[in-house]
Amino acid sequence: MLTGHPPRPSSRNKDIRESRASGSSRSRTRSAHRSLPGLVVTVLWRWRFEIVGVIMLWLTWSMLTDWFGTIAGIINLVLVAGLAVAVTPIRRFITGRLWCMITRHRLRTVLAEVRATTRAGRLPFIMRMARTPVGERAWVWCRAGVCAEDIEQKTAQVRSACFARDARVHRHPRWSHVVTIDVVRRDPLAATEVIGSPLKPAAGRAPVREASSVPALTPSRMGGDAA
Repeated sequence: MLTGHPPRPSSRNKDIRESRASGSSRSRTRSAHRSLPGLVVTVLWRWRFEIVGVIMLWLTWSMLTDWFGTIAGIINLVLVAGLAVAVTPIRRFITGRLWCMITRHRLRTVLAEVRATTRAGRLPFIMRMARTPVGERAWVWCRAGVCAEDIEQKTAQVRSACFARDARVHRHPRWSHVVTIDVVRRDPLAATEVIGSPLKPAAGRAPVREASSVPALTPSRMGGDAA
């Protein structure tokens, strides 16, 4: 008997589709999880500057205490830290490196929060961080599935996450997968000193009255009569 309803798909075809969907989801889940050596290498790479800084600080402390003792080592360490803060080039270098480390971690966090990742959950790779006259610059390698436009749409979130004045995203003119993110913290053209005007009246000089306060000359004051 013929009816107007199309035939229903068989249960076997439905099971095949469900198995394929579950298999693809499991493959994506397996690709998102990494092995233990891969996680260790990733953590060491991300925190390499902090690890090197802690090791250098520990070595410096050990050398000072071995040479001068504990009390003298503490005094010398405080003197070295004070010298680094007092000398302007050293202070700027240390401050710039600290901001580079902070910006690197904040960029990675904000890219994960705004979902600027591949379908497998992999973040863009931050290749390098460097200081600039206005802040920091990051060179980012976009993986397959992420482009410069995906990051450019989230500049407001990047600016807020990096505690910056502005954030600008530029795509490489030749390699579109290489993106630079400029984090702007200061304006080098902003005035740092207010210069007084030489036209400002001196403190002991009487101020010049405006034209509206000067009485107008009338014929009676000039000694003549009105026409």
